[in-house]
Amino acid sequence: MYLTYRPFPYWTQRAYHGQPVPPQGANKSAYPEISPILACDMTFIKYDVRKAPEHGMDMGCYYGFSGRSAGAKKELTTLHLISKDFPWSFTVEGDEAKPITCNDVWQKLHEELELALENCLWGALDDKRRRKIVANFEHRKREDKEGDTQLMRMDWLGRRTVFVGVEKDDAFAKSRALPGSDDGEETWVVKMEKW
Repeated sequence: MYLTYRPFPYWTQRAYHGQPVPPQGANKSAYPEISPILACDMTFIKYDVRKAPEHGMDMGCYYGFSGRSAGAKKELTTLHLISKDFPWSFTVEGDEAKPITCNDVWQKLHEELELALENCLWGALDDKRRRKIVANFEHRKREDKEGDTQLMRMDWLGRRTVFVGVEKDDAFAKSRALPGSDDGEETWVVKMEKW
């Protein structure tokens, strides 16, 4: 199942419905520091994080955009990813010689969500959340009989495993940060939706 194409709203109206050209600036992102390939208000790529990036999206999109810089205005060497859909924070590392690319972001999400669910987190959950995670796990096992047989971070998400972009939300990032842990690096919020 490939979840790839989501047309730009302004493009759809203009190209297919004979509507007038949208007002100037309609194709500008609300997040100019994020690459349009990743910005949730601009991207047309949907990526199923249950699979490696090269298998979770259309091959043309993957090979066409995976090497592009994740930052639109500057090349990033450190990037933190958080989400309202999961409790973890992931750090994507690059360096001056090889800044962070779109593929690095996609790959980091896949790798981190493929890890086993931590015992300390499980102990802190209430019974309702535990039942939901176990139900998601059982559903995943039915779909993929040869897959992992332990609870994974992916099971936290349930059906919300489609990456639809990132956004910048400084208030949410500040509320999620451990006091005194702000290192001044970029923090982006991952947006997920149901498949």
